[in-house]
Amino acid sequence: MTHTRRSLLILLAAGLASPSAFAVSVNTPPKGSAERKAIMDAMRAKGDDQDRIFVVRYLKVSKGWAWLRVDPQSSDGSNHYESESALLRQSAKHWKVVAQPCAEADCVEDDELARIRADFPAAPDAIFP
Repeated sequence: MTHTRRSLLILLAAGLASPSAFAVSVNTPPKGSAERKAIMDAMRAKGDDQDRIFVVRYLKVSKGWAWLRVDPQSSDGSNHYESESALLRQSAKHWKVVAQPCAEADCVEDDELARIRADFPAAPDAIFP
């Protein structure tokens, strides 16, 4: 048993630490924040309509990774588009879409999510739905 593991076990046994104390920090950037805007700009860059806006259904960020599900629409709200999900990665202060699940009718959402998680094992489990 390693020294670190032994120390952790002693702390847990003594009630001085809980497993949740070592959990990965996950957050949802608030509306209007620079981080949320940067993530949405990365999504916007993937599409043809650079002016589209997103109704955010799910957004979790941790350790430079983000998973989101959004409902895109035109900036005036008159046109609505199919929902989109994506895995994003932050590097050098910029966010980039690194994977999106298949959106075809015959694609199985759980299978797509499992594929993306396998392709990007460094992405924290806590960001995924």
